[in-house]
Amino acid sequence: MKWIKIIGKALLSLFLIFCIGSCSISYLYEETTIGKYFSRKDDHNNGLNSAKIHYENQEFGTLREILDLYDSYDADFDLYWEIADGYADYQEALQYRRSKDEEEKKAFVQKVKENAQNCRFKENQDFLNAWAKEVELEGF
Repeated sequence: MKWIKIIGKALLSLFLIFCIGSCSISYLYEETTIGKYFSRKDDHNNGLNSAKIHYENQEFGTLREILDLYDSYDADFDLYWEIADGYADYQEALQYRRSKDEEEKKAFVQKVKENAQNCRFKENQDFLNAWAKEVELEGF
């Protein structure tokens, strides 16, 4: 009976040491690796800089990935989200242009047209209008 208590206490002690050790390692890793290089402010600034570069280079597909990567959902990124979402809708419309389902085609074309009509940023207006015109001319 005495041995069972001793073994139980030893196992409990080993478990606690393991838990504390793994928590400490995790904390140290975050503080030295992730925390050192990526604070929330740095993420915001890096995301904003990357988004601006991809926007200027008209890499709108990659822009969406950058916005997701940096978890960029505040108002500073609205310009970039509008064009990234518009580009995604445009790409979907192009994918469905050979679809046999006419309703599906019309829905995607309508979505691209609505993006152009409801544009909030004048910087995006030319792109969204061009995409709307293109899907309209493609014979949708």
